[in-house]
Amino acid sequence: MKPTFSCCIIGRGELAIQCAELLLAEGHRLQGLISEDRRMAAWAEQHHIPRVPTSRDLIPGSPLADIDYLFSIITGEILEAPVLSLPRRLAINIHNGPLPRYAGVHATSWAILNGERVFGVTWHVMTERIDAGDILKQVLFPVGERDTAETLSRAGTRAAVESFRELIAELAAGTAVRRPQDLTQRTYFAWSRCHPSLGRVSWEQEAEDIDRIVRAHTLGMAPNALGLPWCVIGGEPFVPRELEPTDVRSTAAPGTLLQVGAVLRIATATQDMLLRSVSDFDGGPRSAAALTATYGLREGDRLPPPDAASCHAVEHLRSLRQPQEAFWLRELAAAPRTELPATGDEGPDVAQALTPPPTLPREAEASWSAPLEQCLLTALLVELAREAGVSTVCVGLSTPATRAAGAGLERFVARFLPLTVELRQDLRFPEAVRAVQARVAQLEAHAPCARDLPLRYPARGLLLARSVTVLLGGPEEPPKLEVASRSREALGRVVARARALLSAVASAPDLSLAHLDGSGTKGASR
Repeated sequence: MKPTFSCCIIGRGELAIQCAELLLAEGHRLQGLISEDRRMAAWAEQHHIPRVPTSRDLIPGSPLADIDYLFSIITGEILEAPVLSLPRRLAINIHNGPLPRYAGVHATSWAILNGERVFGVTWHVMTERIDAGDILKQVLFPVGERDTAETLSRAGTRAAVESFRELIAELAAGTAVRRPQDLTQRTYFAWSRCHPSLGRVSWEQEAEDIDRIVRAHTLGMAPNALGLPWCVIGGEPFVPRELEPTDVRSTAAPGTLLQVGAVLRIATATQDMLLRSVSDFDGGPRSAAALTATYGLREGDRLPPPDAASCHAVEHLRSLRQPQEAFWLRELAAAPRTELPATGDEGPDVAQALTPPPTLPREAEASWSAPLEQCLLTALLVELAREAGVSTVCVGLSTPATRAAGAGLERFVARFLPLTVELRQDLRFPEAVRAVQARVAQLEAHAPCARDLPLRYPARGLLLARSVTVLLGGPEEPPKLEVASRSREALGRVVARARALLSAVASAPDLSLAHLDGSGTKGASR
């Protein structure tokens, strides 16, 4: 009988699924999966494999912890010593890089930036020091001239699957050989490390350097903390999508447009380059023909290098990325889509003003212990939730504080931030106001939010744009909200009922939301 072993996989994505299928096909006992990945969750359910979200959910003595081997396959967490000690034999990781060089993250990007001709993947024993354990299996392969970080990762995935087949056979037979790493040759790239260019494309650079920057910062569906490649056309930042060098030596000044229309031919410090398409920072695709028409590009025009303000904006956002980004990723992942009912009058967003009812007593505002703008916002959210038939509502919010945080960065940050609030019907209005205030304060404390976040984490399906947006005026202005949506008629109802709700609350502040409605009367909620 062929020897088998018990194991558990922690990881995400297609590679983890392919390795899990190989283990089952070879008759090994896959005790469980540790993953928050939706694809892994669906696969586990289909194959009746136990699953827990994170390693923190592992319980010593449970079937998931009763294993010979733990395989870490593209996991997003650093495993602590207690987890590494769970398997009876080894904890093993796949690293997308030729260890001991290119330890850490974004190894494919750094290899391209460094002009490497050979890359590889490594299965190694896990230790408390990241990517430093003994090598069990390593496969090297060439880097293609047109490889991006995305395509090089795909090549690594193919090599990892084939070598995993060999590795598990050797583990089962007891013939696997451990080879210590020569750590004097180790290079390590941290998650926070970035290239000096920050992805910036300046046509005054050499074409080869531009090409490397773009290819290295093109990660496809993989999480991207390194940043996107970007250039400036018509004063706006864009992400180059189809850009390649030619063999033709540039004779015009760098940035000169030598051809416009279906393709832009651009002079650099060395060779001409061809740009066929870009996307804006919201993800909208733009062809070279569309750029030509929109910005009136003509042959002989010169594209300037990125301006100082743009470079400063990208540098500043990069400095904020480590503390801010995790917050916005959580917020966007949890934000529901709040849609107003379609009424047949949908069109471009039109703003409607929400102002306090003229009959609102002064003492009412004092009793709510909050600025009147926050009370208006709370009333709006209550009625929006009712109109949409939900208890948790999300709108795009702009306040004086969020605008101040994004001052000078406007082309690179979201104008409206996702405000998500749960408004239970058992809350009294003052309690609802406090809940809204707390959430607004959180957004303001973490502002700004980079516009390109959904583009850099495409697999998460994040959405910055909201169907309803709310703009709060400054402290020197009369209390007012500017509320916008494509559903004008439904929004008009919400705005009118929000104003009426404030009047109703002023006369009955102790009633719960369930006993107040926006018709200005007390009664059962709709």
